[in-house]
Amino acid sequence: MKPMPRKYLQKILSRRKVLTLVLILSASLMIHCGKKTVHYEALKGTWVSDDERYADRTIEIGEGMLSFGTGTGIPNMYFIQHVDHGEKGPTRRYTLFCSDTEGNDFRFVLYLENGSGGLILRLNHPHQVIWYKIDPRSKQ
Repeated sequence: MKPMPRKYLQKILSRRKVLTLVLILSASLMIHCGKKTVHYEALKGTWVSDDERYADRTIEIGEGMLSFGTGTGIPNMYFIQHVDHGEKGPTRRYTLFCSDTEGNDFRFVLYLENGSGGLILRLNHPHQVIWYKIDPRSKQ
């Protein structure tokens, strides 16, 4: 049997490399495009409640961060890993998948609706305590 010419082998290997690269890029693109990026701009900011039980509490939502202010104590901080949301409607449900500084996983469900006083946020249940977003320009 005759050995294959070197140029022919290089051409075959070159085609395989290109084909492999194309397949890897295609798979990566399909995986990336399959994930929906949820924008949660409406949630970002500082939230307070007029419920007396939560007078010294706040909820802070920022880019990749969620914290619960506990009055004079250190706030409970979480890193937002992923956000899902329900269908659009009068009340919009957001599920924040988070982790704490120790790597423990948490899930927080937030309900956002337009109320007469602006945006209303409810944590974990649509009929629980109502939270209102503070206008960052106000001196509260």
